[in-house]
Amino acid sequence: MSSEPIASLRAIAAHPGLRPLLVRQARRGVGLQAAVRLALAALMLVAVVVLPSATERDLSVTLGVGYLGWAIVLAGLTGFVARDIRVIGYAWLPLLVDLAAVTALTVVAGLEAVSWTATVLTYAFFAIPVLAATELRPWVCAGICLPTAALYFAAGAIAQVANGDEPWPSIVLRTAVLALVCAGAVASSHIQLTRVIGLARLAADRTALVDQLLIIEERERRVLSEQLHDGALQFVLAARMDLDDLGETIDGKARDRLDEALTTTARLLRSTVSELNPAVLAHAGLVPALLDLATEHGRRGRFTVEIDAEHWPDAPTTADPVLFATARELLANVVKHAAASTVTITVRFDGTEAFMTVCDDGRGMAPDDAERRLAQGHVGLHSRRTRVEAAGGSLRLSRPDRGGTRVEVVLPASSITGRAAVEH
Repeated sequence: MSSEPIASLRAIAAHPGLRPLLVRQARRGVGLQAAVRLALAALMLVAVVVLPSATERDLSVTLGVGYLGWAIVLAGLTGFVARDIRVIGYAWLPLLVDLAAVTALTVVAGLEAVSWTATVLTYAFFAIPVLAATELRPWVCAGICLPTAALYFAAGAIAQVANGDEPWPSIVLRTAVLALVCAGAVASSHIQLTRVIGLARLAADRTALVDQLLIIEERERRVLSEQLHDGALQFVLAARMDLDDLGETIDGKARDRLDEALTTTARLLRSTVSELNPAVLAHAGLVPALLDLATEHGRRGRFTVEIDAEHWPDAPTTADPVLFATARELLANVVKHAAASTVTITVRFDGTEAFMTVCDDGRGMAPDDAERRLAQGHVGLHSRRTRVEAAGGSLRLSRPDRGGTRVEVVLPASSITGRAAVEH
């Protein structure tokens, strides 16, 4: 993750965990631009049709239809281009087309000696700052607003005769009003930028706190694992050896019961030690660790676990620790709440992104159930989601039509730092 302080859009875009926040905010701006642009283009076309120019009617209607078509195309593309932050960064370019279209229509209407069309169309200039205010970069907004005010003044000068020899003070005052609107648009853009940076800092602080909690949790797991291995497990194994040394000195049935109890206890302790501190994860990779995890949880919950790892590499990857911890939490939830008979885990890795899907056929849990459990103090799944999102990934929970619960995890492997190895 980027170590650059969260003080600019560049820092937010470089931070894999905060980039989705920037994309969501930018998408809202692009969507608002598309809606206002459509309304503006439609109103301008209505103006040139209802108040046609006596000498330039065809040209005005052609320009109006072309601008409306442009607005419709952009609105249709909004859902596609708004998915990529690199494309969103050029959302200001259509504003230049808006400004050119408004200027062209106003100038064409203003060429006529007497025309109400030019008077109506000049108000369209006031929509340009509204469009520019959706930008998260105040300097871009200012770069659009300044030529807007200048072109508004020029259009007023050209249409001076059409407006009945409008006095120059009137044109200057109208331009001043537009300049005031432009200043408000720039201020609004700056407020949006400040808000996004503030939210990003809060999100980064939250992620840092969650990371620290998870590191502490994993450290405690490792310490507990070592204590169980070096303490309780060794005493149980020593007790079994002592039992073997007793031989025939105790009743056979009692000896068998003691031997079974000690054997079961030793197996449970080994399983717990392995789950708390999965050494196999670091040495053999995700799939063998998942097999051990699934075997133990399947025994506890009395369900079968199927693992599809056909498209997962044999060697360990940087995504292994987070995916393993997430699978551990999900399987623990299945044991406690699902009453499932079958669980399917699918893992896939394409070199840049890791995918994991965990499905069960149990009672099922809707997304709002997860929020309710969080309110009740069950933070396990929420902490896992936060960790995945902090790495630039996503965790989505759904309820399939056939029942049960489906959890999909997508993780950009390149965003998992070396710290992941420390966590486990």
